[in-house]
Amino acid sequence: MNPLLLFTGFIVVSGISWPVMKFGVAHMPPFWFSEVRLIVAMIVLFLLARITGTRNLLPAKSDWPVILGVGFLQMTLFVALSHYGLTAAGAGRAAVLVYTTPLWVAPLSYLFLRERLGWRQGVGAVLGLAGIVILFDPTHFDWGDRRAVLANAALLGASFSWAVAILLIRGHRWLGTPLQTAPWQMMVGVVLLLPLAWLVEGPPLAGWGWPAAPALLYTGTLATAFAFWCLIVLGRALPATTVAVGSLGTPALGVVAAAVMLGEALSFDVLAGLGLIGLGVLVTVLQRRAASA
Repeated sequence: MNPLLLFTGFIVVSGISWPVMKFGVAHMPPFWFSEVRLIVAMIVLFLLARITGTRNLLPAKSDWPVILGVGFLQMTLFVALSHYGLTAAGAGRAAVLVYTTPLWVAPLSYLFLRERLGWRQGVGAVLGLAGIVILFDPTHFDWGDRRAVLANAALLGASFSWAVAILLIRGHRWLGTPLQTAPWQMMVGVVLLLPLAWLVEGPPLAGWGWPAAPALLYTGTLATAFAFWCLIVLGRALPATTVAVGSLGTPALGVVAAAVMLGEALSFDVLAGLGLIGLGVLVTVLQRRAASA
């Protein structure tokens, strides 16, 4: 399948998902929202695998360690930390912070995958870090607001966990197809998130369901099942840095979607931070083109 088409689909559904998730966690505790979202995605992926005629739904033994690793990093940590961060951060800011993933992927791919890096990627990392500083705006950030500090830290933690998952996917020699492995990775997240949600937020309440149902339906089917499948396909076909860089169309759309759907102001710090991160990504892309020329 055309990688450009897959990236476009991923960016559209993922960008719109940030204001949708913000609405969802306003009506449902974040860890329970994560749990139900992954249950929906798991069911959709198992059904899709069956409908498309996947012969053997059980992954190969050699794929299981990475399935467990990605299930923990991307399904459990990434989803839970992203939703928790949205409880105290705007959808646009959250999207930008989470999608700083290339800043982590570039050095990690050099250390662990031996992917070639150049000076432009160093410059790109500096620009991206400057963008994060502006987004945090440390001179005006209320460091005494423990909830806000934890929320922003959670969003950066989500970004890092996703970066490690990208490396695991890229560095493994897969035997199973994406539709054989993706449902099981969702199941790992479901199993791990259930006790966390129960212990931290208590037992689920029936009243949560109806207000959050549209957000759960969208995030479970499109922003999780479809988007995660796209990432697996792209992660196997393209270098890790390319996947991370290409994904950064999402926060740009997320900022615009948050402004349109939630009325979030396009403040200077968000636009400037996004601009610097985008410039850092552009420099990284130019490095990759120079290396492949």
